[in-house]
Amino acid sequence: MDAASTLPLVKLALAHKDLTPMTGLSSSALKTLLPGIFETDVTAWLKEQGLSERRIQHSLGTARVAGELAQLFQLKPEQVAACQTAGLLHDCAKSLPLNKLLTFCRDADVLIDDADRKSPAVLHAVAGPALVQSRWESLSESPEVLNAIRWHTTGRTNMGLVEEIVYIADKIEPTLRSSDFSAQVRTLLDARRLNSLDDAVLFLLNHSLRVLLDQCQPIHPLSLEARNHYLQRAQRCVTFTPELLVAATTSSGDAS
Repeated sequence: MDAASTLPLVKLALAHKDLTPMTGLSSSALKTLLPGIFETDVTAWLKEQGLSERRIQHSLGTARVAGELAQLFQLKPEQVAACQTAGLLHDCAKSLPLNKLLTFCRDADVLIDDADRKSPAVLHAVAGPALVQSRWESLSESPEVLNAIRWHTTGRTNMGLVEEIVYIADKIEPTLRSSDFSAQVRTLLDARRLNSLDDAVLFLLNHSLRVLLDQCQPIHPLSLEARNHYLQRAQRCVTFTPELLVAATTSSGDAS
């Protein structure tokens, strides 16, 4: 990602007063780089998309956790901004009714396959990238942000660092997750090992599949592919206790 494509990320992340991006750049440097920072109330736009206050707090929390993890693993400043931007916007289509989601995807030429239709809970992630681009066209230059939004629900094989971090942050931020569950996931994350992100992704994929099985819900084939991929890639496969599974399920609701 070059400097030009970094600018809209930092602009968008700066647009909410409670979400100063941890870019590694001083405020004076940001002002020099971004003399025309636009003032956008991102949370107001999210409310326009039907997000509840709790869901908006979850989005803000995901952005904060994603930024913390990106710093912990010493990602580049533009990747930190990408993590926070995607975290803030990842659930933008979450509250749209199914008929509106399908209509939007049709009108925006977003491909929906049979597996997506059989797992409607993933459709907000399918529609998300096009929805944010309809509001911020500049994000078309930021594939890391768009991919992190697109794959935050099912995951996929060979996710990039920004995708992995947003996937993890969505599932451990404190608004919709129990502290015990989040703490166990964090024990898998070791700043000395970048591939410890793989361990955490595998843990969370296993957890998501277990919840779907227990609830007799369909499992998207991409999630199965991702799980088997990360099973081969991760260095540790850690199981979770039934107590943590119940706590996470009760606390998370439809968090993904």
